[in-house]
Amino acid sequence: MSSIYRPPGESSSTLWQERSNLDGIFVMAVAYGEKLRNFLTEIALIRELPRMKEWSLFVYTSLVFTLATLFVGFQLKFTQMTFIDDRAYPGGPAAFNNDYYPYGVSLGANCSFVILNWLADGLLLYRYVMIWSFTYPMLILPGSMYVGSIITSICLLVSIERTGGFWGKEAVKFGIAYWTLSISLNIIITVLIVARLILRRKRMRSALGDEHGHMYTSISAMLIESAALYSVWGLVFLITYAKNSAFNNILLPALGQVQAIATMLIITRVVEGRGWSRDTSAGVAERLRQFRFGTGTTESISKDQPSGTTLTELRSREGKDIAKPEDYHPPTFNTKPDSITGYDNDDDEQRTIVYRNA
Repeated sequence: MSSIYRPPGESSSTLWQERSNLDGIFVMAVAYGEKLRNFLTEIALIRELPRMKEWSLFVYTSLVFTLATLFVGFQLKFTQMTFIDDRAYPGGPAAFNNDYYPYGVSLGANCSFVILNWLADGLLLYRYVMIWSFTYPMLILPGSMYVGSIITSICLLVSIERTGGFWGKEAVKFGIAYWTLSISLNIIITVLIVARLILRRKRMRSALGDEHGHMYTSISAMLIESAALYSVWGLVFLITYAKNSAFNNILLPALGQVQAIATMLIITRVVEGRGWSRDTSAGVAERLRQFRFGTGTTESISKDQPSGTTLTELRSREGKDIAKPEDYHPPTFNTKPDSITGYDNDDDEQRTIVYRNA
């Protein structure tokens, strides 16, 4: 039903653009409310951590939340100017939005959004390197994409100021390049992290039994969900932006908040001990080291093995090597060319062990 108080001289497409701008602010406010809840939850959890770890996480979390809050504040102020303070601007709110988008509070919102994106992508990149045990050659591709996203985001900000808006040809070109790199980076890193965790899960199950490795399935699901939260939202926005659809105005204001929420979900799980951390990497590596053979093959320990056994006789499938746990104490022995005869520390029973030094 058409309103009898319709603004004079404004077409249906112009009115749709104005509605989408206002609707996007409401969606952003809902996303920010969820972000605020996540922030308060994390602060309560971080206070229970050791002092050094508490400080670093508190600084990062507070910085992300501050940038998200600044973005919301700038956007609300610009919306107030568009629809209230300067509503008599020639051409209406849509014209004011296009003409003043590169300046003042709108520029502050754009800068806050871009820096927030750098921090969020940087966290995912750091977790990727950590889970891959700081294998730096694996950093070449995602690292290059991360640097590329930073460069194109700066070019986007400059082009918005130079061309006078978000819809200029140069701005659209850099915008598509920027969000393509950022979203692709999230997807690629997530796939590589999940692949690494699945590999670790298989190795743990091979060494310790099928009851182990459930934690890694949960972490994989968490990473998929958290990356998808930003990636799906960003992909829909990118498509609408590239097609010059006003629907992107509904998605763009909440895009930074959605990425911040995805980042905070990862941090919350790590703080709660349900996510992968340095301690997790060290613990898994230590447990696998205790059951690693010279040939690289392993066998699960028998569940009915007496818990008091200190001299564990494990052979590889080739029958050449045995694992030597850290709590193994060398007995008194007589050396033979390919064997050692000694005594178990627990029951003084003489045993002969055949092994080859790695």
